[in-house]
Amino acid sequence: MLKDWDLTWNTDNPIFTPCFERTVLAYLTPIFLWIFAPLDIYFSYISVPGKKIPWSALSIAKLSLTGCLMGIEMGFFVRSFLSEIVYPVDIWSPIVQAATLSLYIGLLISSKRNGVGSSGIQFLFWAILTFTQGIRFRTLLLGLESADTDLIVFLAKVVYLPLVVGQFILHCWADIAPIHENEYDSKAKKKTNPECSASFLSKLLFEWVTPLTWTGFRKPLEYSDLYHLNWSETCQHNSAIFDSNWPNDLNPDSTSNQEEKKHLKKEGGVFLALSKTFGWTYILAFLIRTVTNILFFASPQILNLLIDFISSPKEPQWKGILYATILFLCAFIGTLFHANGLHIFCLLGLRIRSTLISAVYRKALLLSNTAKRSESQGEIMNHIGVDINYISEFCQISNQLWSAPLIVFLALYFLWGILGPSCLAGLLVVVILLPINATIASKSQKLQKQQMRWKDKRTKLMNEILSGIKVLKLYAWEPSFENQVLKIRNEELRMLKTMAYLNSVSDFLLDMLRVSDGALAPLRTYIWPLMHAIRSWTPRRPLLSLPTHNIIKNHNDTLPTQNLLPTGSLYDRYISCAFVRLRSCVRCLLSNGAV
Repeated sequence: MLKDWDLTWNTDNPIFTPCFERTVLAYLTPIFLWIFAPLDIYFSYISVPGKKIPWSALSIAKLSLTGCLMGIEMGFFVRSFLSEIVYPVDIWSPIVQAATLSLYIGLLISSKRNGVGSSGIQFLFWAILTFTQGIRFRTLLLGLESADTDLIVFLAKVVYLPLVVGQFILHCWADIAPIHENEYDSKAKKKTNPECSASFLSKLLFEWVTPLTWTGFRKPLEYSDLYHLNWSETCQHNSAIFDSNWPNDLNPDSTSNQEEKKHLKKEGGVFLALSKTFGWTYILAFLIRTVTNILFFASPQILNLLIDFISSPKEPQWKGILYATILFLCAFIGTLFHANGLHIFCLLGLRIRSTLISAVYRKALLLSNTAKRSESQGEIMNHIGVDINYISEFCQISNQLWSAPLIVFLALYFLWGILGPSCLAGLLVVVILLPINATIASKSQKLQKQQMRWKDKRTKLMNEILSGIKVLKLYAWEPSFENQVLKIRNEELRMLKTMAYLNSVSDFLLDMLRVSDGALAPLRTYIWPLMHAIRSWTPRRPLLSLPTHNIIKNHNDTLPTQNLLPTGSLYDRYISCAFVRLRSCVRCLLSNGAV
């Protein structure tokens, strides 16, 4: 029988059924490794080639412990034929475990040959195996497992967990650095990044940054203290992948067919090329942040169970310990996922920025004199310095723009179950201010586009003035060109002034919304429920509603309905303006008239 609630939950000494331990717990880790083994091989394959890790004491210890575990499993397999009563699980479980350990050895050797000192899949495999074997080890020590008269079999089961724990401890450290990888890069004269040779646990906890942090604590950081970029973060690596996915040549033939160019533009241009180049990285960061968002709402639910435990004195003590442990793990794991997801998004923005700067710069070098009339040097520098920066920042913050509304509405859903209709007091203020914000959004977006056009005209004119400064001085044309520049600048300032007024109105509405939300929080949490359901009012309501209120408060700044497109706001800067800048870069990269 897989489950028996009288043994597992409704008892003072919980245990799993023998059938559950010998099937579900036994096959959980093999299923995990066989599913994610192709992913581990893929990550090993795409690592930096030409660097092989030599055999070390750490790798030999891993193989030795794995050999001991395989020997124990084969011993269990042989013993199953010598027993009088044999179940199918007694035969298949050692076979599956031995095959899984053989697969692990293959993955370990593959990682060594490809220069991967630490694998996240292998680390998680031993972490899950340690957890499952710990449960079976507890059952064995309590004497609740079927009694074995053979002392050797009992000792083998006792030794099995220490061997697994030893493997887990060994995987907390990375193997030695690959061959020919020195401490300093001879070309860049900078230290190699320790992240490349750090273990999976070190990357997860950002422990590899500790030496640099201590160096900055002791003295101001200098250029020689910084690390060299990882190969995956370099422009050379990312630009090559982007060029292979870019549907248009950076140096197109001016006599190419116009229909072919139109077809290339319809393929998506820069956005499609960026999606093909960095799409999987974005999906990985998206999944990590999704887990973080789920854990946001797990803590209040666990807290609810903990309150039920405290209010019921007959509940066994182990349940309270379990709830408190799960509550701590939710906060700890949520923090890890949040930090690593943010780290990946920031690296993704850095890669996109360096890739687009390289593409625009190479395109600028290939433009002919005819093409330079439409794309001046000032406009190209504006693409590199401003447009691409907006695009990279949008990639870093884009996840919050869709997740914040979802999280807020989910929080309101849970508040409805706790407080009832009183939770909609803050949402009512948002709905009232929504038409005003929408009007400001539309006006601000139009002004933003006009201001960008005037800015491009000003940079283009200034570039022409600086290019022909000798002729301008010779004919004393300074006042005439000064008037033209000031005329454009005045129009630009007028747009900025109007946008500043709109920004002030939007900030006032945003502050008013925050104040009203803070003022209505006690009302909808305490006063309203007390007036309508005073008999059912318990400490459970404020204890559960306040954490949910904090979730809404933490995502107020990224909620688009609160600051729809005011100048400098999150939504305007990272959606409207980012797409305008992207179209500007696309126009530059698709320009004709190459050398």
